[in-house]
This record gives sequence, C-alpha cells and structure tokens, in this order.
Amino acid sequence: ASLFGEPAPQSQDLRELRNVVLNYLGRAAVQARRLLLVVDGLDEAAGWEPGGDLFPPRSQGNVRILVAARPFGEGPHGWLGRLGWTTRGVARGFHLNELDREGVADVLRQMGNPLAPLADQLNVVDALFEKSGGDPLVVGLYVDKLGEYVENPQTFDGRSLQQIEPGLGGYFQ
Repeated sequence: ASLFGEPAPQSQDLRELRNVVLNYLGRAAVQARRLLLVVDGLDEAAGWEPGGDLFPPRSQGNVRILVAARPFGEGPHGWLGRLGWTTRGVARGFHLNELDREGVADVLRQMGNPLAPLADQLNVVDALFEKSGGDPLVVGLYVDKLGEYVENPQTFDGRSLQQIEPGLGGYFQ
C-alpha cells in the first residue's frame, strides 16, 4: 500500500488480505516498480497452513518475495514444494546457518543500550549461545526478555541465564 501511496488495508480476513497482497504484487509488476515482499517466520503461521495458494509461482520482473522459515521436509526445498514454487528459475532455497558466539554478541551490540554492554561480558554471550544453540529466533527471544530485566548492565553477571535449560523449552519455563 505504501508503494502506491495508499492507506494500509484494515481487514483481518486472511483471504481478503491475500487478494490485496496479490493485487499489489501484480500492479507492481505491471508498472515495473521494484518490490521486495518479506515474509518472516512462515513456519510460525497459526490457524492456517501455508500452501501453494499463498503466492503464485511465477517470476514477475522487479517483484521478489523472500520467505523465511525453519526447514520443512527436505531443508529449504521442502518449502519450495509446499508453496508450489518448483518451476525452474522461479525460486530457490537456501539454508541460513546458526549464529556463532560472535554473532550472538553482535545481536546484543545492535540492540543498543542497555544491552550493548552485555556483548563484552563473555559469560553472558556464552550463556546465550549455549541456551539458544545459535538459533536466531531463540537468541531473539532471550535478548528481548533480557531487555525487560536488565536494569543495570554494569552489574548484570548472567548467572540467572546459567540456570535455564537450553532451547525453547527452557525459555518458556
């Protein structure tokens, strides 16, 4: 909507919103406008199953769709099949690696104050890495939660992180 100077749709109906998005994708292609639609966390869809009817499997000039999701079936190619994007030259899948310790520290730095100073505390970075396994989603969850609790980053030592079980289960506990 922003690309065309129009107000964002207010509907909550998934079918209606899908049609609105497809309309914008088609208009952008016809008008040769550059458009990148990013769909992050497709694997986290709730209340519906993403499938071949989500987006049409065709290349449309300057229109690109980037879908981020955890592996389904045989890695990223499982999603290509599920979305009906198997036509040669239309889509490609690739795997994103987990974050290493420096990547976890970089997430903290990019968050700014009060979390940035924690990037220099090895015990905090090591604990976040151990608890998350480098999974960007899990790192993000822990970092968001840290932002709620860190009042004095100079004295925060990360010991409370050591007591949490690794993975999403530990996060939710």
